Amino acid sequence: MKSIYKDWHKMFPGSGQGKQFEWMMNLVYRLKPRTVLDWGCGKGGTAAYIESEIPNLNITRYDPGTEQYNTPPKGTFEFVYSTDVFEHIEAEDIDSSIQQVQSYTTNFHAHIIDLDPAKKRLPDGRNAHVTLWTAEEWVDKFNECSEVLDYHVEAYPDKYLEKGRHRIHLLCLKR
Repeated sequence: MKSIYKDWHKMFPGSGQGKQFEWMMNLVYRLKPRTVLDWGCGKGGTAAYIESEIPNLNITRYDPGTEQYNTPPKGTFEFVYSTDVFEHIEAEDIDSSIQQVQSYTTNFHAHIIDLDPAKKRLPDGRNAHVTLWTAEEWVDKFNECSEVLDYHVEAYPDKYLEKGRHRIHLLCLKR
């Protein structure tokens, strides 16, 4: 694994807190999975938010860049999700990352992927969102090994971007 992924939260100690993505929580409500994995969980904030809204749900957390959650999970999960992860993965590692997600799910996986440049820069000067693809490119990529059941682009308020921060929401079925 590249050190960029292992050292992510050391480079950006304030990142990875997690966001309250209502779309993801609503998916969990709707799909009613018994087992859930937050793949690329950061410090676990999104999982904590979903768990606080859905009683008796215990989400497994995994993130190679966070010491607390860097042990790869064992087994499979009915639902695997990621939020603000894939745009931080270099293009040449996207296929293997999707394959890893697929290896952990028995049914569905869902992703929220930022489509706009980050405010942060990597030590080598590149934007922290190293893979900025269009919504259509992300759909095509996930369709290569999954079935994209639903997707849409949503704008989120962002004080640094006049038109907001755009993220694609993808719901996929394992093939």
